[in-house]
Amino acid sequence: MISTKRARCQPQRSVLLRHQPFRLYFTGQALSTFGDSLVPLTIAFAALQVGGAGALGLVLAANRVPIAVLVLFGGALGDRWDRRTVMVGADVLRCGTQAISGLLLVSGQAELWHLVVLQALAGAGTAVFTPAAAGLVPELVPRSALQQANALLGLATNTNKVVSISVAGALVAAAGPGVALLVDAATFAASACSLLMLRLPVEARETGRRSLWSEVRAGARLVAATPWLRAMLAYSALSNDRSEERFSRNAETDLVC
Repeated sequence: MISTKRARCQPQRSVLLRHQPFRLYFTGQALSTFGDSLVPLTIAFAALQVGGAGALGLVLAANRVPIAVLVLFGGALGDRWDRRTVMVGADVLRCGTQAISGLLLVSGQAELWHLVVLQALAGAGTAVFTPAAAGLVPELVPRSALQQANALLGLATNTNKVVSISVAGALVAAAGPGVALLVDAATFAASACSLLMLRLPVEARETGRRSLWSEVRAGARLVAATPWLRAMLAYSALSNDRSEERFSRNAETDLVC
């Protein structure tokens, strides 16, 4: 029974990748998650290079904490504005911050406060990108293929986590953390380009909605009243496994199915 189900999944995934809108989205997501996965190890060596062991926790926290703090804002932003535009903007922000960080490190002019500010901005970009990306999937594939689409995206994310550790280590060892961050910036630029080629029908937005901050406050109250949501956000601030993205996708799948 299980083998039969798996056999049906394989051709469906191939069909999804032949569908141009989903293929472009998948490419952008794969590149973006690869760039995200490069960050922790690369930034760790950059912090050690600039400020020693004492700077390591500060720089890593600067990158991760905004993800947990701003993910509700990112979700509300994606609900109100065109999700593709939000994702492209987040990629441009992360591309810029990592490129500037890399150039500062390569030129020998980087200071600790540079890395803290730039990585906080990069984390904010991830907080905006992640919920918008999760909400865009149902616009690209039919309901019957939503589960397979999410599974394919999850496979790419998990593969990136494994591959990126080796790639980041090799880049840091061969050329230093500055060059590694420049490569990271290039992945976000490539992701933005693939998303710009994506064409979607204009989605009608609801009129008479609450303000953006009202929606953020409502989301914050929901999180405060739900222990497992609080735990999920706290965990996402301390890890780099993109658990908030997987939660968004699984929730979307469960609602549709």
